[in-house]
Amino acid sequence: MRRILKHYANYFIIVALFLLTGYLFAGSVFSKKTTYNNSKTIENNNNIVGKQLFEMRCNICHGIKSQNSKMLAPPFYNIKSKYSKIYRTKSAFKNAIVNFVSEPKKENTIMYGAVKQFGVMPKLSYPKDELLKIAEYIYNAKFQKPVWCNGSKPQQHN
Repeated sequence: MRRILKHYANYFIIVALFLLTGYLFAGSVFSKKTTYNNSKTIENNNNIVGKQLFEMRCNICHGIKSQNSKMLAPPFYNIKSKYSKIYRTKSAFKNAIVNFVSEPKKENTIMYGAVKQFGVMPKLSYPKDELLKIAEYIYNAKFQKPVWCNGSKPQQHN
């Protein structure tokens, strides 16, 4: 009886190792969709990370509230609209966002009305690679225009 149990235990171990090897192999083969060979997939992954960072870091102040009076900072619909008019290429747009967030100063702003209404944003010490991912997400995202917002033209880069 012991011999039979030992035989089944060995059989079970072999099958488990076989399945585990197959699982690991399949995972490494099928995950190639997200490797460095596919720049579109990498860009999509950066957008996912950028969106997550955006939601964690930016929406706290810039997230749309039900009323303008409850806003802590301008909504991204307005920010993207303004930056898109001045910085027309993706790299110029991203660099402008990163530069301002890295060193926010009244004299460096392009959103004079927002500074008048909300003040200059505080200096945030986020890593530059995170800011670039956030800026890329902003560049590619379609933001909802707040109901109470009037005066901004439709966004570009969509």
